[in-house]
Amino acid sequence: MNILTAYLKFWPALLISLTVLFSACKTDNASEEISLTTLEGTWEFIGYQSDNEVWDRGDDDIQENPVVEFKQGSYGGSTPQNAFAGSYALVENQGMVISTPSSTLANETQWGARFLSNLPNASHFSMQANQLYIYLKGIDGKMVFQQKK
Repeated sequence: MNILTAYLKFWPALLISLTVLFSACKTDNASEEISLTTLEGTWEFIGYQSDNEVWDRGDDDIQENPVVEFKQGSYGGSTPQNAFAGSYALVENQGMVISTPSSTLANETQWGARFLSNLPNASHFSMQANQLYIYLKGIDGKMVFQQKK
């Protein structure tokens, strides 16, 4: 009788442990999709495009666009005046989270400062051919990048 009582006493804990173990081992299709899509590579920022296809490529005096390289959860690059770095994570449904970039912002151009301030507002991304589109929270439009070779 004591063995049965002890067995019944620990049965719920055993059941919960097994449930946690098997749920941790379960393969999630969403995470598989995320691993198949990668941002890795070097991308040149070419401008903002609104949902109604209007382009903003900065002022005519822009001589250099920011360049960003995504690599295994981190990113870095350069604006016309500074270097920057940060981290990013891809989430399901092509969502993304980009940390605020570390940069001095000293003597930064208006175009470069705008670029850096918009990166952390990323909500999701898409790719077509050799272009990367990063959609921004609260803005009807996206940042457009051209892949650099």
